[in-house]
Amino acid sequence: MVLTKTYCLANTAGVLVARLIGPVLQRWQPLWDPAMWLDVFVVLRNTLDDGSAMSPYVELVKDTVVPAVQALEWKTTDSERVRRFLAQWKDTLPPSAVQRILVEVVMPELTAEVESWDPRDAWRADCCHLLLRQWMPLAGPLLESLCVTVRHKLERALREWDDAGHALLSKSNLNLVAPWKALFGRASWEEFVDGIGVVRHLEQRLRSLRITPPKQNDDAFLEVIMKWAPLVRAEDMARLLEAEFFGRWRHALRHWLLAAKPATREAVEWCNGWGRAFTPELREDERVHARLEAGIDMVNSAAQGLEI
Repeated sequence: MVLTKTYCLANTAGVLVARLIGPVLQRWQPLWDPAMWLDVFVVLRNTLDDGSAMSPYVELVKDTVVPAVQALEWKTTDSERVRRFLAQWKDTLPPSAVQRILVEVVMPELTAEVESWDPRDAWRADCCHLLLRQWMPLAGPLLESLCVTVRHKLERALREWDDAGHALLSKSNLNLVAPWKALFGRASWEEFVDGIGVVRHLEQRLRSLRITPPKQNDDAFLEVIMKWAPLVRAEDMARLLEAEFFGRWRHALRHWLLAAKPATREAVEWCNGWGRAFTPELREDERVHARLEAGIDMVNSAAQGLEI
């Protein structure tokens, strides 16, 4: 009986407070003065919130703060203000209120921005990624559907680029797609990379690579292949190197050692220089490490007059 009376009193108090402050909150501009009512609602939460999904405090926020935020006519250019409001209020608002604001206020604007985004527009190429990355900490799972839309747009644009005979592994395309790796999630990213044929294009570039000691390396190795390498699965990249690179690399090293007889220090530095050109992840791969070590062993054998 006591608990029932207490709940009824709290519920009645919540209704009365809503009637009193509701009209005032209609004139509130949360984006420009987010802290204005914060202290008041901290006190109200401590007084009216019983921790339940239907507590008087939850109902109060639903009837006052949420409508005030819904009344905002915000654009994505105001994202910083909206995020600042949610950051200041996140510990005071019930989770259901935060979710409702995200779904009903934030997501429609983000969706419109993604739908209008054209990855082929050089002036706006990175704006969509920057926008979604900023919202990831707050909106997290809600952004998954938008990332799917982005992925389809990127796939379509890159396929058109490839079909037109342009180099898929260009620096501009790298700058376009690389930032999305952290937002897509591993499975979605790998499916995306497979879909646009990055591995196939890397295979072609490796086949055309020139390995001509004592020249340290073909510029394409550093500027194209190793720049795109972090975007594909490490095992795929290691397999490509095994199939298309290390055999020719070892043959070029052997021919140089036999024909030019370079100084041991020079030959070792040539091998180590190639090793430094690999990404840290590839250098840690057992197969890649073993191939590079085999090159050093060949140099040492030649220095000792042994057959190579």
